[in-house]
Amino acid sequence: MIKEDVELKMSCGLPDHSDSMVTDEYKLKQVLNNLVGNAVKFTEKGHVHFGYAIKGNEIEFFVKDTGIGIDQRFHADIFQRFRKAEPSSSKIYEGAGLGLAICHSNLELMNGKINLESEPGHGSLFRFALPYKPAKTLPPKDSIASKVPETASLKGVNILVAEDEILNYKYIEDLLAGTGVNLISAVNGSQAVNYCRDHNDVHLVLMDIRMPVMDGLEATRRIKELRPELPVIAQSAYIEKDRQPQVREAGFDDFLFKPFLKEELMDAIAGFLYKRETGFFGTDQ
Repeated sequence: MIKEDVELKMSCGLPDHSDSMVTDEYKLKQVLNNLVGNAVKFTEKGHVHFGYAIKGNEIEFFVKDTGIGIDQRFHADIFQRFRKAEPSSSKIYEGAGLGLAICHSNLELMNGKINLESEPGHGSLFRFALPYKPAKTLPPKDSIASKVPETASLKGVNILVAEDEILNYKYIEDLLAGTGVNLISAVNGSQAVNYCRDHNDVHLVLMDIRMPVMDGLEATRRIKELRPELPVIAQSAYIEKDRQPQVREAGFDDFLFKPFLKEELMDAIAGFLYKRETGFFGTDQ
């Protein structure tokens, strides 16, 4: 559940190691985060379903929700300016107009297109298509994780994921599905610090660098003051050159560049939690 009474579902249209494409990563993430963020914001009950599929030489993404919906009268210009969902509704798409305009502009720059299916009270379905250019991918690297027995699991392991973007958290959740791990979500650094302070059963932290309220650098410094032995792995798409010394000095135990593969994530976790003497992930029981 991403919020009370709302479930986030995800459908992947390509197998592992084949789901990389050549595109503008920043613009694509901005589009997805805007669409999914709006769907979550305006859905009070039900689900938000995100996914993608290959259709000919295009890749089509969709974001479907069971939210308040948008009157068909506003479909033609919903991507250009702020609108109420309907004149009599108290629900207003506050900030959604600008976000949808950004989506439309980004997709035009990427030679893509977007459309909307929606009606008041019946949710919304946004679809957008982009040219599909598969990227060359390397085979999984030889790692600690790849040598772990197939029966290995993360059962009994509590990992705190400090991440403010819903899709990024869901991605990590999907990568670790079936391992038995217990994931805890924190949407900013302050929440992460408070949770680690109040819960001694956290075994590892995956920390985003850029977050609201308190960034990952300050959060990691404070966590290390409270629990110096707790492994904190940084995760970020990029680090500005002038912040690299701060990242090193903050106390991170490892670093993952987004987007990372399952093998890379498991390898990082394995480096701290894999017990060679017991042959499984987790703490000794």
